[in-house]
Amino acid sequence: MSFLIVPGAGDFRDLLRELRPSPGYCVFGDIVGSTSLKERGLSDWVRLIYNAFATVQGWLAEIGAPLKGLGDSLMFFAERDDFRNRGMTPLGLFARLASIAAEGTGEPILPVRIGACYCEESYDISFLPNARDVYGRDIDLAARLVAIAEEGEVVINAPFAHQIQADYGNVGNQDDFTEITRLVGPWPVRPKGFTTAVSVYKLPASTSGRARAS
Repeated sequence: MSFLIVPGAGDFRDLLRELRPSPGYCVFGDIVGSTSLKERGLSDWVRLIYNAFATVQGWLAEIGAPLKGLGDSLMFFAERDDFRNRGMTPLGLFARLASIAAEGTGEPILPVRIGACYCEESYDISFLPNARDVYGRDIDLAARLVAIAEEGEVVINAPFAHQIQADYGNVGNQDDFTEITRLVGPWPVRPKGFTTAVSVYKLPASTSGRARAS
């Protein structure tokens, strides 16, 4: 359970001073075109959104259930130590994100855009009782990156990209991770609310079908 923020508590200041970041991986997956879809019959758009969410959750099952849903988006967060204990790697996560982006090409699976970050500034805190949540500058950045992404694209921050590239250089089965050869960047962007630019990388939309994950 997350650390509950209660400013009026007597020991609040002491507890806050002891709070430490919870580094990890944050992913936002957003369905493209879902608002206009709702002009159709209820059974149509409910079925299509279900298909899209099921696809995203299926590929990301190994990092756990979504932390929360935000409209037609899902947010995932995996703490770094738990991520490693599950046998996951940054390269493996990237392959899964590439697969999600490539799979959604229209009905019956709607297109998705993805923003993802390796987070150093992330805190396991909540403002609601009995609820888990994560806050921090890097969490906000992941949410901003999904807004930058176009249909079928994956946009990531530089620390995540560097980990992916390092993994790729050390694996013996590089042919299983060809999507990394399409990763472009870095270039600077200044997302809304950020006073300085951040470096980002992008996996453009695939035209050759599904990526492989491992």
